[in-house]
Amino acid sequence: MSRSMSKFQILVQIIVIGETAMAEDRVKKYFEVWNKHDKEGVGKMFADDGSLRDWEVEVKGAQNVADANGKIFQSAPGIQIEVLKIHYSAATSTASAEILVHVNDADKTVLKVVDVIEYNDAGLISSLRAYKG
Repeated sequence: MSRSMSKFQILVQIIVIGETAMAEDRVKKYFEVWNKHDKEGVGKMFADDGSLRDWEVEVKGAQNVADANGKIFQSAPGIQIEVLKIHYSAATSTASAEILVHVNDADKTVLKVVDVIEYNDAGLISSLRAYKG
């Protein structure tokens, strides 16, 4: 760190680094639960009024999010997500995760996806928007 940085600037930088690490852990935990196909666990990670939107579905409410994921798990029993990179903004409490969705079907389909995940003050997901491409 530069000698010209004040103690306050150093403290702020330490806080931001710590917050970013905690946020990345939350994102990783979400995908760990998702990869276990634990639909109820996924639902518990969302705020009561949390929402999920992707290229096929848009739902609101933690239970509806859980149910939507449950349908994915039923229709693609081998589906798994590989996290490539996580980007976090402390200013907006938002993480973007670059992921590969391994459908594990006969065609060996792999989808390139970016999930944009917003968190509320309680650390629960308030919005998850998934973009394919």
